[in-house]
Amino acid sequence: MLPARAPTRSAEGVREYDAAVKTPPPSPLLRLRQWLVPDSLELGWTPLSLLGYLVFLFVPFVFADASGGGNPGSSIPVGHIGLTLVSIVAFLPLYFLGYRVSGHREVLAMLGIAALGYALLPFNPFANTYLIYAAGFAAMLCQALWQRVAWLFATSVIFLVEVMWLGYPLFI
Repeated sequence: MLPARAPTRSAEGVREYDAAVKTPPPSPLLRLRQWLVPDSLELGWTPLSLLGYLVFLFVPFVFADASGGGNPGSSIPVGHIGLTLVSIVAFLPLYFLGYRVSGHREVLAMLGIAALGYALLPFNPFANTYLIYAAGFAAMLCQALWQRVAWLFATSVIFLVEVMWLGYPLFI
């Protein structure tokens, strides 16, 4: 016995169905996400959820005491929280730009994020957060694998040199 064939729809029937079922306009929050990260990348809400890692920039301030001493061996003045906030204001446009551009501008956005990490590191030992974001963009560059690995290696070596120069402890 042959299986029954599914009924076919005419193009006119599909148009009538589409006209009858109207999708509501996107919410303002969805429009904002679509404006920040193009739908063509098919990343959904992931880029926005990854911003949660910015919380790590505030770890030193959570554990610092009122005198700015904090944990043994750390001296993070509470005034440096302003520099961290300014760095986030500079980071956000670079972060979303990294999703919207390609070619050399994509590399510049990645390097700009890494530069924020280097600039903030003397004032916030958790500025390596920006290097992690830069590494994520390095992995997604529209370049050959060896070039992406070279960018990752170069940004990491610069970070290591700065950590050693600042006298921060090396963790393994």
